[in-house]
Amino acid sequence: LVALAACATSVLPPDANRMLTAPAPTPFSADEIRAACPDGTWIRFRIEVPGAPDTYLVFRFLNGGPDEVTVVSSLFDADDTLTGEPAAKRQKWTDLQAHASFPSGQTRIDPASFDTPAGRLDGWLYTVRETRDGKTLLTRYSFARTLPGPPALLEEYTGGTLTRKMTLVGRGTV
Repeated sequence: LVALAACATSVLPPDANRMLTAPAPTPFSADEIRAACPDGTWIRFRIEVPGAPDTYLVFRFLNGGPDEVTVVSSLFDADDTLTGEPAAKRQKWTDLQAHASFPSGQTRIDPASFDTPAGRLDGWLYTVRETRDGKTLLTRYSFARTLPGPPALLEEYTGGTLTRKMTLVGRGTV
């Protein structure tokens, strides 16, 4: 698989975001994520799994410092009822950046525009292909250039069939 699409490098994430020599560059640096997710930031996603009702995942960023932040994850059903207890985890900003660090030999990065309920967004499509238990797994991560943090659209395919989709519904700061 080609690590970077054949296009002008100015529209791709900066090579300086590469965390190690082998992984592809991440869409955002830890500093960009920290600046875009001040205390009180919330990000809401719709989770779609074929054959199951939609659910909603909300991340909240709290008590951020220069190196770390507490990320609280909450899951809601289609009626917006909290299901289970929110999970809080203290994380380093570099660990959040590392979530988008993929092997360059299995990753293709292309400029992309995509639609979400939060609007039409421009950014990058990371297509990551891997094999597990003899099955081809393909994950498409669409990162919005102006929204450092998790992908605004994530699609997972197993054996060519869509198995999960996560779509940005809204983002803000309280």
